[in-house]
Amino acid sequence: MNEDAKAKKSRLSEKVGWLAGVVGTIVAILALYFTLWPKPPSIDDWASKATSVCNQDAKDAKKDVRAAHEAIAIIAQDAQADSIPPNDFNNLADVMISLSGDQQKLVGDLQAIPRPGSHHSDVDSIINEQKAGSEDIYKASEELGSADITDLNSVLTAVEAANSDLSDAIPHWRNAQQVAGQLGVQCSV
Repeated sequence: MNEDAKAKKSRLSEKVGWLAGVVGTIVAILALYFTLWPKPPSIDDWASKATSVCNQDAKDAKKDVRAAHEAIAIIAQDAQADSIPPNDFNNLADVMISLSGDQQKLVGDLQAIPRPGSHHSDVDSIINEQKAGSEDIYKASEELGSADITDLNSVLTAVEAANSDLSDAIPHWRNAQQVAGQLGVQCSV
């Protein structure tokens, strides 16, 4: 073999070695990337965490929904006597504020769960429905807060609006529960 052939073979070996090194480095980087890159949770993982959130947060909300309905019924009885005691009105306002807080906590806790790799639109639907219900309850709280407690008509108007807002919130929560159930969320409340 002459000197030119040896030099060409040496350069070729050098280039192949260099190319193998580059390819090896790229493979190592990709392997590291796919090993360390967090994988999105499965829908089953998300449903398990959402079930925990629901079982923890929804208890208070359900209790406050019942209390709100009871407070509205008491005020309806009071209205028949043309007198609404401030304590009855304040109880309803307090329950609505508590319910609003419960709903906002539930929405925040659901949003904090890492999104699954699939079913994005279903998860968004659950959160958006819960959020819409929460906004209705917040609106009810604001309407009660703006009532003039010394004016029976103002109080009745605010209570009717709050009752309507509560009624508007319930279908949102039912829609969220339905979609959540389809994804495997098992809320015991």
